[in-house]
Amino acid sequence: MNFVKKFFGGNEPVVFNCYTTSEEAMTYAPIQRSSKFIPEWWRTLAKSKNPFQNTMKHCAGLKYLYEKSFILPMWAEFIVVGDQTSSAWFAGDRKTPVELHEPTERGTFAPADKNLHLKLVSPWVICCDEEIYCSWVPATWNNEQMYNVQVLPAIIEYKYQHDTNVNILVKREVETKHYKINLNQPLAHIVPMTDRKFKIVLHLVSEEELMRKKMKFLPVIEARYEKTKKFLQQCPYSD
Repeated sequence: MNFVKKFFGGNEPVVFNCYTTSEEAMTYAPIQRSSKFIPEWWRTLAKSKNPFQNTMKHCAGLKYLYEKSFILPMWAEFIVVGDQTSSAWFAGDRKTPVELHEPTERGTFAPADKNLHLKLVSPWVICCDEEIYCSWVPATWNNEQMYNVQVLPAIIEYKYQHDTNVNILVKREVETKHYKINLNQPLAHIVPMTDRKFKIVLHLVSEEELMRKKMKFLPVIEARYEKTKKFLQQCPYSD
């Protein structure tokens, strides 16, 4: 069985090609394996041989998270200022689109008087030739100061869609608050849901090539992703 898997490529790593037009993102905040972002507080923890004095240095769950995922970091400094009735935001690169999600989109979840739901439009697109689903896990261990800015989790794949936009919830307070996400601050672990190894390949491309890499949605209003995926699975020219 192992010979068959090896012969047919079953042991080949899954390749995630990451494309961007942003020289700044490529230079200062590239997508990388999570092992490049191990938090300093964890590095400085001491190991203990006393079973009653264990530290998180022994935590297998945390170690596997950083071993078996890659990270999308913030590609520009981002600042949110607001209170319960008003808000404003600024991206340090002055070109990152930011979309406001209206409360009607989420119903009773995260009431508008206490939460601001924003989508940060990432300069990266990811493509994979295989339909490998990935867990999108907030980089909580790297963001001890971001209690009031929450990256929202998801499960996604990069064969039929390629965006890496980041949804965040910002807590609204009675008094005006300033929140900042730093350049190259980890936002989310992307965890391939496979036992195979994986490889990250970065590409700096033109706007035209980036647009070709993005998903070409069908001209429909409802269930765009599902309908496009079904169409591409049936289309003999989809590759």
